[in-house]
Amino acid sequence: MNAREQLGKRILFLRKQQGMTQNDLAFKSGLGREYISTVECGKRNISIDAIEKISFALELPLKDLFDFEESGNTTV
Repeated sequence: MNAREQLGKRILFLRKQQGMTQNDLAFKSGLGREYISTVECGKRNISIDAIEKISFALELPLKDLFDFEESGNTTV
């Protein structure tokens, strides 16, 4: 699994942990639902700006998005 896929899975894990839908995350982050979907599937190269928006929408420090071990993703 590459880093893009790991980050997508991590975002998916955190979103579900908070009981948010893709639409909720899209609205709170100012990003499109389709964009969120492709990020979570690991199909999109996401910019640091978009990562920051997702972090803010999830109300988590930016570093928490990269704690792959917490959600069971241990390879980088």
